[in-house]
Amino acid sequence: MGLSRLAACAVAVATLCAALPAAAAPLPEAPDCPMLPATSVWHADVSALPVHPLSDTYVASIGAERGLKADFGAGLWDGGPIGIPYTVVGGGQARVPVSFSYADESDPGPYPIPSDAKIEGGADSDGDRHVLVIDRDACRLYELFDAHREPDGSWDAGSGAVFDLTSNALRPAGWTSADAAGLPILPGLVRYDEVASGRIDHAIRVTVPRSQSAYLWPARHHAGSADTSLPPMGLRLRLKAGVDISGFPAHDRVILQALKTYGLIVADNGSPWFISGVPDPRWNNDILQLLGSIRGSDFEAVEMSSLMVDPNSGAVRSAAIDGARLAGPDRVSTAVALSRFAYPHGAPIAVVAAAHRFPDALAAAPLAAAGGGPVLLNPADALADSVGGEIRRLGARTIYLMGGAGAQSDRVEAQLREIAGVRDVIRLGGDDRHGTAAAAAEEAVALWRGAGDIEAGWTVVVALGSHPHGEDRAWPDALAAGPLAGYSRAPLLLVSHDAVPAATMAALAELDPERIIVAGGAAAVTDGVLDQLSDSGATVRRVGGPSRYETAALLAALALDARPRGAAGAGAIVATGLSFPDGLAAGAAAQAAGGLLLLTARDAASDAALSFLGDLDAPWLRIAGGRAAISDPAAAALLAAAGS
Repeated sequence: MGLSRLAACAVAVATLCAALPAAAAPLPEAPDCPMLPATSVWHADVSALPVHPLSDTYVASIGAERGLKADFGAGLWDGGPIGIPYTVVGGGQARVPVSFSYADESDPGPYPIPSDAKIEGGADSDGDRHVLVIDRDACRLYELFDAHREPDGSWDAGSGAVFDLTSNALRPAGWTSADAAGLPILPGLVRYDEVASGRIDHAIRVTVPRSQSAYLWPARHHAGSADTSLPPMGLRLRLKAGVDISGFPAHDRVILQALKTYGLIVADNGSPWFISGVPDPRWNNDILQLLGSIRGSDFEAVEMSSLMVDPNSGAVRSAAIDGARLAGPDRVSTAVALSRFAYPHGAPIAVVAAAHRFPDALAAAPLAAAGGGPVLLNPADALADSVGGEIRRLGARTIYLMGGAGAQSDRVEAQLREIAGVRDVIRLGGDDRHGTAAAAAEEAVALWRGAGDIEAGWTVVVALGSHPHGEDRAWPDALAAGPLAGYSRAPLLLVSHDAVPAATMAALAELDPERIIVAGGAAAVTDGVLDQLSDSGATVRRVGGPSRYETAALLAALALDARPRGAAGAGAIVATGLSFPDGLAAGAAAQAAGGLLLLTARDAASDAALSFLGDLDAPWLRIAGGRAAISDPAAAALLAAAGS
């Protein structure tokens, strides 16, 4: 998937819900570039955030009785356009040298500035002389303060900064930009095209007469005094919810609604309550002037700290993303969250596996499907309170305990037996992980046969249970195969990288399947293993891609075909493909909820998952694990691709 698809995913996040940050409408001249990512603080809805404890002090210092001023419009003022213009160039624009007065806090050139670049205030201006240039092919924003073109084509400027419009990265702490706050200017400008569309979906840049020598996230620089009654750079203000804007003209209402939803960001020193925008001949200056009836006292400062994910990132936490997560503070509680999602009304059985070792939990997924209950993870030595509580909530009568005493102690077994309502605790274990998987497979088949769900010619899924080059390679394919195994009434057996263990061969002889599906490519399970499996007399088929993410998508496609006819649309759970704990219970939960399982990297959504979700038309999507497993930006891209 190329950059344009990823950018489209970021823009599509706007459809999630009002609480999820929405990527601003791109510039008409650069339609493939998001105006910063969907999770940027510039797009955060601040309407429900708490009021800052120093709100009244800050508003009074800016000017409680001063009116709001649209510092943009149509026509000229003092010979220059009214507002801050921008210039869009292509990737082939020649780059020119730029020298800076504040070189130690500026991004070095050369910059792609054309000779006719638009300058704030016009070519003869003696003001801030901002120059904003967007490379529409690279989605890069170049901003200069106090910019002057020299006869040789180079430029002199007070300061300069380069921003990747697809990234939430902030400038180094303490660095200025073309603005005193160290923030980009363009994302905070009011543009005619977005006002005409009926919606501004970002905060708006505002100036204040004086500021203090401090800055708040996401600002990176200050330009003020030691007076703490003054607003710091980066302060977020919003128009109070009770301010009546119904009597304003339509264009003014769009701006004022944005001030209620997304607010203002203090970005520079200047005139009080001056909001910034792009000059455009289509503005009606008389209508913009009516904004002046809004006073400083109509605003309040808000406390933003709850949205911060990382002080060095402009990404924000999102209620919509948080709502899609099935997670707890550790792997045990995450499995409980998955159980509650998949079995909101209870379940007759539960499978309890060791939280510290993955093979038993992987083999447990088909058993859980056969019995109609979740996979829960538990520490080795004692029953976790959360696990016991979940078993009580489920009303489970039968508990399958995976592994021998080294995996789950006798104490755990005794504690399970003491839970009210539990009638049977059945321990399934073997000499090793392969033997335990075989025991779980035979029990699953017995349950399916008892329910009349298995007919002649059934299937077994085989996946990697150990790898000579590290445990990190041994679990993803088996995890991703869980829903396929559940829908296909197929138990799951484990093999090593280059051999079929005796316990697995014995189980195959006992189960006598007609078909064997091997999950994973040759790098996971060698062709020699497939040859050994063929000795069982079954037809052997490999399902594997060039990476764990592609393999998961291929297995999900088979699982989709294996779902019952007439079933409702398939949702999906996405788990990390890099660390097993958060995903161990996800396969069983996905299948129980009628969905599929996909894998992704932590910091960037996998192309395979994005592509699959883009074609799936999923009615729901859930993220297994917290931000340490799958980051907010990755989660946002996945949700956008799914259209959830």
